Amino acid sequence: MRTARAEAAAAIAICRACAVRCECLALSLRHWDAGQHGVWGGLVAAERARLRRRMLAHRDGTLRFFTDITGLDGPQRPAD
Repeated sequence: MRTARAEAAAAIAICRACAVRCECLALSLRHWDAGQHGVWGGLVAAERARLRRRMLAHRDGTLRFFTDITGLDGPQRPAD
């Protein structure tokens, strides 16, 4: 039986050649309820969580820019 680490490495290897890797990553960041699990866009959950926290921390709209350039809407933030 393969370990989770080996399964993640196999998935990441497939992601390296994927034509929609960027869109996949953006989708996982946009839909965090699903995107917080597994491998998306060549990153494991902990890597995406770190990236998402950094992007959301920037008031300059980094996450919105990232998701917009991939053709996806960014996550909806609650009004202050």
